[in-house]
Amino acid sequence: MKPIEVLKKYYGYDSFRGQQESIIRQVLEKKDCIALMPTGAGKSVCYQVPAMVLPGLTLVVSPLIALMKDQVDAMNEIGIPAAFLNSTMDISEQRHVSDQAMNGGIKLLYVAPERLFSGGYPLVNALKEMNLSLVAVDEAHCVSQWGHDFRPEYLKLGALRKAFPETPFLALTATADKLTRQDIASRLSLNKPEWFISSFDRPNITYRVALRSDAFGKLVDFLHLRPNDSGIVYCLSRKSVEATASKLNANGFSALPYHAGLSKDIRQENQEKFIKDEVKIIVATIAFGMGIDKSNVRFVVHTNMPQNIESYYQETGRAGRDGLPGEALLFYSLGDSITLRRMIESAENEDYVKHMKAKMNTMVQFCQTKSCRRRYLLNYFGEEYPQDCGNCDVCFQKNNKSDMTVFSQMLLSAVVRLGQQFGLGHVILVLRGSQAAKVTESQKSLSVYGIGKDRSEDFWKRLGFQLIAEGYLLQEDPKMPVLKLSDLGWEKLKLKEKFLLSMEEEVFKRTESSTEKDEALFDKLRTTRKELADAQNVPPYIVFSDATLVEMSQQYPKNERELIRVSGIGQLKLERYGEAFLKVITTHIKENNIVPPKKTGAPVVRKIKTAPSASVQETFELYKEGKTIFQIAQVRSLAKTTIEGHIVRLIEENKLDKKTFLSEEDAQAIVAVANKIEDFGLKKLKDHFGEKYSYFELKVALSEIKESK
Repeated sequence: MKPIEVLKKYYGYDSFRGQQESIIRQVLEKKDCIALMPTGAGKSVCYQVPAMVLPGLTLVVSPLIALMKDQVDAMNEIGIPAAFLNSTMDISEQRHVSDQAMNGGIKLLYVAPERLFSGGYPLVNALKEMNLSLVAVDEAHCVSQWGHDFRPEYLKLGALRKAFPETPFLALTATADKLTRQDIASRLSLNKPEWFISSFDRPNITYRVALRSDAFGKLVDFLHLRPNDSGIVYCLSRKSVEATASKLNANGFSALPYHAGLSKDIRQENQEKFIKDEVKIIVATIAFGMGIDKSNVRFVVHTNMPQNIESYYQETGRAGRDGLPGEALLFYSLGDSITLRRMIESAENEDYVKHMKAKMNTMVQFCQTKSCRRRYLLNYFGEEYPQDCGNCDVCFQKNNKSDMTVFSQMLLSAVVRLGQQFGLGHVILVLRGSQAAKVTESQKSLSVYGIGKDRSEDFWKRLGFQLIAEGYLLQEDPKMPVLKLSDLGWEKLKLKEKFLLSMEEEVFKRTESSTEKDEALFDKLRTTRKELADAQNVPPYIVFSDATLVEMSQQYPKNERELIRVSGIGQLKLERYGEAFLKVITTHIKENNIVPPKKTGAPVVRKIKTAPSASVQETFELYKEGKTIFQIAQVRSLAKTTIEGHIVRLIEENKLDKKTFLSEEDAQAIVAVANKIEDFGLKKLKDHFGEKYSYFELKVALSEIKESK
């Protein structure tokens, strides 16, 4: 069977994504390779598909014991025979799996590295008796002491490579800097590996950073706007995990804690409830998430700054793995760097301490930057991203600056009057006229004492961060965050120039999806999915992802022939679940007097046509004023993709000319491909054209088809 046939039969997809096909081709040619792919980009497909093409067994080495069961369940659910071996199994269970592997009864075997090398390497010896076709090393960054998640047991994997010199090795990771990449190749003893480095961009994730003052109140406001969304809230300590989970429940949210202080049974129970959508929010220490593959996590919140960019990128990458919008919110305080620095300095290796301090400083800069956060992330990983993304808090705020001259002069003057010897917290105490014991009598006699008492502590903190980010204030001592005026700050203060700053925190607005769907049908499909998943005792996303349900609620498939064209529905899932979902869809069509599209990708026709929403109309008015899509997104504090969706709607309403956004030649090229493919679908067109056209351009071109229907 060819790789593309495996993809269609078992996964229900018509084409590979990104570099998947190139990586699979390399593996099938029995060559070693290393793949750097962001979370959600489909790393697992790169070894799962070859497993069904190659004659023997594929071994998957993974540190994620908690994830193995879900991965194996997902494979068996689509008809790929898989099993795992780890320390949670008794002897008889382990023997049964080993027998299956020996007899060719499974194609994928997941193992933890410590299981491979325990007790004299019996499993390695057993593998020599099997027909081992491929070894995949997941989370390969764990092999490097320079990586953000070093695991000593991974160092022994070089011995596995030597035991199977003719077997191709595939190393996979979502994050690795240059030092870590070099370590992966050398420590795994790979033979002239081919490198595949995918884009680190996760365009569906919105990045936001906010001050941690009143963090819980901000978190509650954030969650109130996302009542049906599933998400992870990360805390630094077990104590804060328990406190946050308890307070969230007291505020009416469905939340459970997860940390190492809980018993193994309670951790497993809480994780299962989260994965099965029985609880919406999991509050956890950073260890959580390494063991889940839940595709419909919509948001990830950090209540403290992570130690490094790699950790932040990997943890936020757990949002939006199904390709639908995801959100990353980080609460930051100047004190974070002090706490993390102490943790780092507890290590004995001086080179390691120096390396990790540099990484932490980069994370601080990310929190304080006033340039596009996505561009900062991608540049860190060595990827060029020349334009602003239009989908982070910095981009949202760029057209939202206020005259903060008087307050900035107050704060800078206070720093000077205090001899440039104190941190922001103490400066604010003086500005607000605090009676705290730490404020001395001599400080109370200063002219700046109490001049800012009519403004909140949060206001002054946000202003202080803005002045640091803009370069007017400096923190030169990393151990003591003492504030000093920069040359730029002195010059600005002396010349009495205006301070124009963005002071509004863009935290609470919900990222709107540009994907139009029948919300009522989507909810019904989600309910059906949950019922079927509970009956099978598997997580709902293993039945179908949210993205697959969205496509069903757009295309209204009426029979099995139309249903299998939906992305994510393979033959086995069609046979197992098709009837139940078709019943829901056809009933909904009849009850709501809907005329389904004659062709997948065409618009749905309803008897009652709705007028453009007020939101679309507001976009139209701003466009008529001469603003660009990016400028409209900034003014309205909405994602660029949302505004693009409005533009497409306005084109369909003949209020805008599509030639303004796409040349006639390009539109005809897209339509020509769409007409050749019976079930073209937006994603399949994107896969066909790759980076040549954006999703927006594809939608603009398809509006021509919609107009003719």
